Parts: sequence; C-alpha cells; structure tokens
Amino acid sequence: MKKMNFKKAIATLTVVTAMISNVAVLPASAATYGTREKVVEVAEKYLNAGANAKSMGFSDQWCALFAHKCVTEAGGKDYSSSASTTSTLLDYRKAGKYHAKRTTSWSYGGKSCPALSKDTNYTPKVGDIALIENNNNWSDGPDHTVLVVRVEGTGINATIYTIEGNLGGTGWWDSHIGRDYWCNQVWGYCSPDYSDSSNSQKPTSGVGNYSDANVKFSSVTYPIKQKAGSTFSVYGTIQALNGKNIKQVVVDIDEKRSNGSYVNVDRTTRTMNTASYNLHSIDDRIWFNRASKANTTYRYKITVTTSNGKVASFTREFKTF
Repeated sequence: MKKMNFKKAIATLTVVTAMISNVAVLPASAATYGTREKVVEVAEKYLNAGANAKSMGFSDQWCALFAHKCVTEAGGKDYSSSASTTSTLLDYRKAGKYHAKRTTSWSYGGKSCPALSKDTNYTPKVGDIALIENNNNWSDGPDHTVLVVRVEGTGINATIYTIEGNLGGTGWWDSHIGRDYWCNQVWGYCSPDYSDSSNSQKPTSGVGNYSDANVKFSSVTYPIKQKAGSTFSVYGTIQALNGKNIKQVVVDIDEKRSNGSYVNVDRTTRTMNTASYNLHSIDDRIWFNRASKANTTYRYKITVTTSNGKVASFTREFKTF
C-alpha cells in the first residue's frame, strides 16, 4: 500500500503479480486493442515524459483527473470528470458502469453509497478505472484512482497492473506518475466505453519459476508476445539458497539475429549483498521498449551471481508484432 499524504481524490495509476507454476501462459485480457491500446499509450507517454501536476495543468489532487484525461485522450467515453475518487464511483454507478468488488457501505463528505453486491463474474479490463483503498478506513469509501494497463487472472479478484498519477511527494504539487499493482485493496472497477477491434493482435505474458542448487526464481513475469517498442512490468523474487547471499543481478534484453546469435539492446546491473531480491525494485531501469523492431524475437535474461561465485539464469524468449 502506498504512503500518501492526502486523502480523497488521490490519483494513482497502478500495475500485478500472480503466482502460477513453472511456465504459465496468462490470458491476453491485460491488453485489448483499439482505444484500449491507445489509453495505455497515452498513460505511458505522460509517464515517460516525467509529467506532473504543473505540466498537465492540474491544481489539486489529481489521481482521478489523470485517469479521466487518459481515457478521454484515447477516445474512450468517460462517465465522470470529477477529481474525487468517491464521486467517480457514484458517477459510474449511476451510469450502470461500475463493477463492485468491495461490498461495504460508506459515507464521506456528504456522499454515500449503500452496500453493493459483488460482481463476481466481472474481469477487469485494460482501460478500466480502478478505485483503491489506501488509508485502511473502509467506512469512508475509496481514496485513490488508478488506470488499469494490464490484468492477470480472471473474475473480480484478478490482479491489476496500473499507471498512476499523484504519486509520492509531499503533496499534489510535487507528486508524480508511476507504476504499481493492486489486488486486495480494490473497491471496484469503472468501465469507460471503448471501440475495440476484435481482430487486433494482443500481447500475452507468463509467470515462471526456476531453481537450481544455489538460486530460486519465484513468480517471475515475462513477455511472450508484445508490441514492438512497448513497456513491460517486471515482478518476481530471487532467493539465494544454502545460506548464501545474492551479490549481483544482471538483466539483459537481447535481439535474436537470423544466425541464432544475440545482440544486446539493454542491460541493467545491480550489486548487493542480500539473501533475497525483489525484481520490481529495478522495473523502471529495464527498458523493454528497446525491443523496438516488429516481427522480431528477443531474449529476456536474468543472471544472478551468489556469494560463493555460483551463477544462475532465468531466460525467456518473446516475439514482437
């Protein structure tokens, strides 16, 4: 859960992890195309540009405003324009476009909502606006607004990856845009209208595990097929075994040539002395968008060196379109 200095209408666009054994292919619900693809491109544009409240013209808490801006700029039909997270819920509920996960009744600032039925069969979609609890007070409604950019799992309990505005800082004026993931703290999903192409190509991803005598990789996310030049969020943990520590982690993205050889397009190196390591801590340093050629095979490789000099690798190939 995020550390926030503000309460309602806090906006955040966030991003997920699921534990699936060995090599699991996940559904492509995480990236539908048409204007759902566009909404991710819009959010990533602002993320990569380092946009903030001032540059985007916001003069107050702006998590919800950022989500609304991305939806409308992508061509989606947004049923709310409010800077308030609770008002966004009420607007979408009135339009019949809100899918509840949390059923608790709430009241805040003169607004209220009765207990709702859990929409068990609804699976969140890319381009949805998710409403988040981040002050652990469920009686006053959701506190934070995020934009869904990837989904893992099915049904209302799926995990979502997001891009979010109004993150961090001492207040809205110096906060920024970032990534995260959510599951248990989700109140529900607001579903804007999009006009999606049913025959567009869709990315797929997986979660894999691997271990040898020295190192254990757990729930490592990896792309299987993705759009050239797009980003991908890295999650998973690495554990050194037999009382040893991890000394170095190197993450490579390599382009596969026609002769079967590889040429590196991105490398990130971290040195440390710890028994375990969370891969998401270097997510913003791994540039999957450098896999920029369409219809090309790339290799994603994580190499770990332990304190006894042993080396272990987690490797997956993926294709671009």
